[in-house]
Amino acid sequence: ATGSTTNLILNGIGEGTVTGVVGNGGAGGKVGISKGGAGNWTLTNANTLTGGITANNGNLILDHAVEMAVVPASGPIALGGGTLVVKGRGTGTTATSLGALSLTSTKGASTLVVDNNGGGGTTLGLPHSGTRNSGSNLLIDLSSGAAIVSSPTLTNSVITGASGSAAGFLIKDSTGKVDYASRDAGNRIVRLETVTGAAVTPYDGTALAVTTKNYKVSADTTLASGANTFGTLRIDASANPVTVAMGATDLLLGKSVMIVDGSNEVTLTSTSGKLAQGGLIVANYNTATTTIGARIGGTTGTTAASYMGSGVTVLDFDNSGQGG
Repeated sequence: ATGSTTNLILNGIGEGTVTGVVGNGGAGGKVGISKGGAGNWTLTNANTLTGGITANNGNLILDHAVEMAVVPASGPIALGGGTLVVKGRGTGTTATSLGALSLTSTKGASTLVVDNNGGGGTTLGLPHSGTRNSGSNLLIDLSSGAAIVSSPTLTNSVITGASGSAAGFLIKDSTGKVDYASRDAGNRIVRLETVTGAAVTPYDGTALAVTTKNYKVSADTTLASGANTFGTLRIDASANPVTVAMGATDLLLGKSVMIVDGSNEVTLTSTSGKLAQGGLIVANYNTATTTIGARIGGTTGTTAASYMGSGVTVLDFDNSGQGG
């Protein structure tokens, strides 16, 4: 029907490739692609569909080996827990664009990978519009050295999306480190810590009520008495193990997301202090074990929490009743 959208559904747990051109239907009807299942599906041709791309599970790969535009730049992109891979050419450079990106999962992480694929460089252009559901998160994987050019909304130098409510956009760059996503003067999406003028303050154990700053802990730290409110908090265990002793102090995160990264053990200890941010997101990319010895939420444990990342998170506290 005119104005309606019909989806080509790609499911399964194996490998599949669509080599033909997927275009719109007749009589003004749009066609979209919906990726489900844990498998991998690859698109290789210059598809003309305008109904958008949805990745809810597994990997949907846009292979630019032959065509520079595998999907139209105007088509919307929705990530609902799956991975979208933009794969560049194996030789020379690749420059392509996608439509507005929306995060549609209600709780969980999606991934956007831009892969140089051994070529001279892959650059993806993204409009800064798009929506993010509460509880949804995105890992932007640029570990191959690829680039994304965009001008999204920033709050205190961190990409939060239009609502400004949570720092749910993370980035892994060619250093292998995971950080909050920001953008530089050239509108390239980069790690927060690399942006000139985007202050990342080493937390020194003093009492905080500052939601407008970004903090990093990279050594053993004892929280000061009273509630401590950070804008963002990244625990970096790259050089050594890190213990954060909370005692009776509550740790709150103004932008909801706590990143743990590095290669040494991380431990949060508590006597009665809580990770008390509503809708807490623990983004753990530490290759060693991270142990959270604190209640998440209030005394009843009703605050929802979600976990993303490849790291192992051990909850060493009675969080029964936690709503996440």
